[in-house]
Amino acid sequence: MGFAARKFYRFSISVLFLVLGLNFASWSGRIPDVQSALGLNDAQLGLVLLASPAGNLAGALLAGLLVEFLGSRRILAIILPLCSLALLGLGNSPTPTILACGLFCFGLCTNLFDNALNTQAVDVERIYRRSIMLAFHGMWSVGGVIGSILCGVFSSAYIAPNAHFELILCVSVGILILLYRYTVPRPLSRVNCSTNPRTLSSSGGGWTLVILGIIAFCSMATEGAMYNWSSVYFQSVLQTPLPLVRLGYVVCMLAMVLGRFSSDRFIIHWGEIRVLRGSGALIIGGFLFIFMSHGIALTTSGFALIGFGMAAGVPTCFSLAGRLPGISPSVAIAAVTGISLWGFLLTPPLIGFLSHYFNLRVALTSMGSMGLCIFALAPLLARKVNSPKRRPAN
Repeated sequence: MGFAARKFYRFSISVLFLVLGLNFASWSGRIPDVQSALGLNDAQLGLVLLASPAGNLAGALLAGLLVEFLGSRRILAIILPLCSLALLGLGNSPTPTILACGLFCFGLCTNLFDNALNTQAVDVERIYRRSIMLAFHGMWSVGGVIGSILCGVFSSAYIAPNAHFELILCVSVGILILLYRYTVPRPLSRVNCSTNPRTLSSSGGGWTLVILGIIAFCSMATEGAMYNWSSVYFQSVLQTPLPLVRLGYVVCMLAMVLGRFSSDRFIIHWGEIRVLRGSGALIIGGFLFIFMSHGIALTTSGFALIGFGMAAGVPTCFSLAGRLPGISPSVAIAAVTGISLWGFLLTPPLIGFLSHYFNLRVALTSMGSMGLCIFALAPLLARKVNSPKRRPAN
């Protein structure tokens, strides 16, 4: 394959990762506006937010079959417009029930698109013959930062969420039309996904997958807290001016971007286990900063630490799962994904209910326990996985 062709593939998939992050952040950054428009308290909002990760779980069950029968390229063409249409529906929801239905559809579409996009990314990695997955996920975070900034600008200008989401729909479809021809047209290879249960049991891989799944669960739970409650925290607890309501979310996403683009280098120097322990320590420290602070500066620093802590968690777990002996990489990664999604599913409503019965400061900072679990569980992987030194993705 020619140099130009593979560059086009990498560029196209990178931009589509950015578009996915843009769509997701566009919803997350406008949650306070939708909450205010519908008059929802924290407990009600937490219950409604449960619908989005429920849609993610449904998408996870469907994605494998759909990508297998239709191909990842066709899924991209079908699902991205539906994803943006679902986002548009969220901005026009007149009742909490309709909002919950829209969030389920949005979660379903984003997960299907994410699975197809990661399938494309695996094919591009095979073309390059080196790891570039973290860079792709870094582009998702870049899209999240851009989306968060746009949310702040549009909200400060009193532009309604539905008008904002109409713009995102037009941008997403326009980019898809431009880049579709430069996506990978067909799978470059197939991996045998069969796994011998006896081999899995005797190698200890089953328990290793559980540990990796729990670590990924904790990382996803932290991400769910940041995505769904950071803007609400700045608005209701710190009572920041409207232009600064998204500050914590933007800083957290910026830190995640930097962390993801530098994670390969850290793994080369220290190995995956130490990187995971460091991630847990950063999450613990970030939530301690938030709990102790009543000002914007220290609280924002806490969100930055959490962003760095979240950066490498899930991708590193996927990488370790894919290298377990005696287990098909696709089966191992699917198992870790299935466990980790529950973190994203349970966290938003849990924080909402805790906030209702205590307060949002206590509810949000209780997520520091997720960092503690990561820090404590990571050493258990030391004898279970191989951690070869790897070249940073370029």
